[in-house]
Amino acid sequence: MTTNHHTPIPSSPKQPANAATFNDRLSELDQAISDLALTERDGHIIQDEGVDLAQQQRLNFAGAGVTVTNDPGNNRTLVTIPGGVTDHGALTGLADDDHPLYLLKSGLREWDEQSGDPSTPASTKWKAYFKPDGFYVIDDAGLALGPLLGVIPNFITGLTLSNNVVDATNDIDIATGKAADSANTVMMSLTSALTKRLDANWAVGTNQGGLDTGSIANTTYHMFLIRRPDTGVVDVLFSTSPTAPTMPANYTQKRRIGSIVRVSAAIKAFIQDGDEFMWSTPVSDISATNPGTTAVTRTLTLPVGIRVLAHLTVGATGTGASADQAKAIYISDLALSDVAASNTAVSVHEFSGYAGQMQVNAQVRCFTNTSAQVRSRIQVSTAGTVLYISTNGWRDRRGQDG
Repeated sequence: MTTNHHTPIPSSPKQPANAATFNDRLSELDQAISDLALTERDGHIIQDEGVDLAQQQRLNFAGAGVTVTNDPGNNRTLVTIPGGVTDHGALTGLADDDHPLYLLKSGLREWDEQSGDPSTPASTKWKAYFKPDGFYVIDDAGLALGPLLGVIPNFITGLTLSNNVVDATNDIDIATGKAADSANTVMMSLTSALTKRLDANWAVGTNQGGLDTGSIANTTYHMFLIRRPDTGVVDVLFSTSPTAPTMPANYTQKRRIGSIVRVSAAIKAFIQDGDEFMWSTPVSDISATNPGTTAVTRTLTLPVGIRVLAHLTVGATGTGASADQAKAIYISDLALSDVAASNTAVSVHEFSGYAGQMQVNAQVRCFTNTSAQVRSRIQVSTAGTVLYISTNGWRDRRGQDG
């Protein structure tokens, strides 16, 4: 594969144009100059495959004292510009636009779409430029394409949360990843994994505090990827607020990347897989004898402050006689209408004429309200009927739906 230190856009693999497309390649050019002990005027190098002699003219290197030499032994083509030249336009026959893929300080660069023919009319040249919301190009028909650097709305990848193995009581590990901020104005990238402490106030960096304000408590903590735009530094913050954490000085960009629960003076153990969060051990939240057939609000061991899709195991027992068997069990979102459990409004159903103890269980999914609650109803309730609800985990879309 050709490594082209002259043109900052890679030829392979294909990838969208963005700030890194330009800046990373310019950094590579600087490194190549340093590694080869070259001066800036010698810094135009195309390595590996070199350039066919018949194609050298397409590089548009011309002018007094400019030489272009293929060096097959070192797999490169070396272009030498006379010393003292700081502006390509100072070379006869070598204008600024002969290096079309470097952007000018003004942010605008144009180049023709075929070869380096300087006579190509401006009307058939492409233009590239940056605006505050991203990178644009204008094609030869005058159509603006972009922003090519626009943030993918609500994007998130990686940033997986896990209990720290050294201090599982207080610390959370955050894997590398990227996410659009909550305003969809910038892509925030965590390039090194972090460990943040819930038992200390926030400080930048790994193995530092993560709490935004107040003292540690048994409650839900929402975790935010945060960024300060003046330096580009990205970190993670804990807050009891799901939408408005107290941000550190100069950090103005944020995105909630997950939520954890602290109970009995310790962060509850969990496993995250994408949007799925599962308790390491299911929690038996409800065991209700003769719960009645009317609606009851049930509070589960899940994050509060956000709606999540609860992963539950729901069941019931009927002791002594078929009359004690619960039949239909209906677990529902409190945002939905309250209806009686029946053959049609049902999450779990048991129907048998067997005159003895019966038990039925099933996996159920149901959205909670922001207080980690759902509604339960059963069709039959007697002194011998017991309703069970265990909480296994939850699905959290983490802002991907806007």
